[in-house]
Amino acid sequence: MTKYLFICHSNIARSQIGEAFARMRGLEAMSAGINVTHNGKSISNYPEIVKCMTEVGYLKLGEHRKKQLTQGMIEHADKLIVLVDANFWPEMLQNAADKIEYHDVEDPAYSSYPTLCAVRDQIRKIVNNLD
Repeated sequence: MTKYLFICHSNIARSQIGEAFARMRGLEAMSAGINVTHNGKSISNYPEIVKCMTEVGYLKLGEHRKKQLTQGMIEHADKLIVLVDANFWPEMLQNAADKIEYHDVEDPAYSSYPTLCAVRDQIRKIVNNLD
């Protein structure tokens, strides 16, 4: 089974949503951020994101924790679903270009709830198109 790693900036919304939708499909997935503050902090501290995913039937997002991207994660994954602009990629990510599938997805940080839900729906389409 393909192992997916969803990557965004802070591992709060985009990558966590990708991981959640992949798990809903029965895929092996995890998520991480390239610049995570408060590594290990529960996503339950971000109630709008939890609510957004609860609306589509994923009830466990509050149990997820923020994770900083590591070289080990990159090596463990078969496919990297990158949801952060290439201008911000750390060198370890640039060196894994053969595993990367990049998607231009707006960072919903500091956005309205409807924008967050639109990002969620965009990510759901991406995940639904994975092998």
